[in-house]
Formats: sequence, structure tokens, C-alpha cells
Amino acid sequence: MKLQGLTLFDDTHLAYIFGSIVFCIGVPLIGKIICKTSISKKKWAMGLIWLTVIQEVFDYINRLQVRELNLELDLPFHLCHIALLASTIALYNKNKILFEAAFFWGVGASFQAILTPDMSDFDNNLSLLTFYLHHALIIAHVLWLIVVEKMGCRKGSILRTIIITNLFAAIIYPINLVIGGKANYMYLIKKPPVNNPLLMGEWPWYILNLEIIIVLYMGVLYIPFFLKNLKSAKLV
Repeated sequence: MKLQGLTLFDDTHLAYIFGSIVFCIGVPLIGKIICKTSISKKKWAMGLIWLTVIQEVFDYINRLQVRELNLELDLPFHLCHIALLASTIALYNKNKILFEAAFFWGVGASFQAILTPDMSDFDNNLSLLTFYLHHALIIAHVLWLIVVEKMGCRKGSILRTIIITNLFAAIIYPINLVIGGKANYMYLIKKPPVNNPLLMGEWPWYILNLEIIIVLYMGVLYIPFFLKNLKSAKLV
């Protein structure tokens, strides 16, 4: 039995959107204010990492309470799962490629997930909470790295992220086919049942359309870093 009575942009949804935005913006801003040394930055980053681990543990425990885990639904192969892993590792070791990928995935896919989730697919209130915390953590991680650690996207970051994304898609698509059933990781078999105007057409056209939109979206997200890199180059 799924959680009943939820609709897009109802009071519950708006409350979770508001809470997610406050968390995503508040965490890095607080970090910038209170983290004055590398040791304090590391401690707070580890706190975020542990919160991420705890959230994932509770998510899977909750799934086990509701139903049996299965290969069709519970492997961490959706883009937001990959983004959470990449952002968490980047938070730990400041890997630039992982940060860039997590930035474009996180600010793009995660924000879309926060705004237009499938409101009919939550098992219970804990499922709803972990979903929003999962996606908010991705954005909070990358904003922490930008605001507190002063990381940014480099020249070529869009191309690298597109290549990495398509490599994952090339690996995960056949995994979907092998598993069969409801397996639809990265939504490569059919588009998700959400009310999103960006998902135009049926398979495979919605994937191709989405690739074009994602490239444009990445370009917009890269503009602040492009201007910053351009300014830095002129100062050299």
C-alpha cells in the first residue's frame, strides 16, 4: 500500500520543497561562517558524509519493512544515486572530476526530482523523507564544495560530464534488459511517470530530447564558472 493523498504542489509537497531549499542553501552558508580552519571543514564534511550514510541505511531498512528488496527496483543505478555517491566521495577527497559530475547531475536532476517527483510512489512518510533528504544532500554537498572549499567547474567539465553520463547509460541499459521486469534504471527503458514538460515523446525520443536539454542546462549552470575562469585568465 502506497502513501495516499499526495499530489504535486500540495501543502506536503511544498513543505518538503521549502525544507529542501533551506537545507541545501543553509548548510553551506553555515559552513562558510563557522568553518575557519581545514580541520573544522573536514569535521563538518564528515558530518555530512555520515548523515548521507545514515539516510541510505534508513532508506533500505524502510524498504525491507515494506517489501522484499529486489534487483528491479533497489539497485543504486539511478542517476541521483550515482550523483549522491560521486558528491559524497568528492566531499571526502575533493576529486575535481567527481565534483563536476555531481554538480551538473545534482543541480540538474536532483532539483527536478525535488520539484516533480512521482507522488504516487512513496511507501510511507519515511520513504518520502529519505527521498527528499537524498536529493537535498546531493545539492548541499556540491554547494558546500563551492562555497566552503572554493571548488569550481573547469574548462571541458561539460564535455567530461556528458561522456561520463553516457558511459554509465551504456552500461546500465543492458543491465536493465538482463534484469527485465520493472527494471528501468536511469529511465532508459521508459520515461518516468512524472508530470515534467521536459520529457517529450516516447522511447527513445524522450532520451534524445532530454540529452539536448541537459546540454543546454549544463551550459547555463556553467556560466558563473566560465566568467570566473575568464576573469582569472585575464589576471594572469
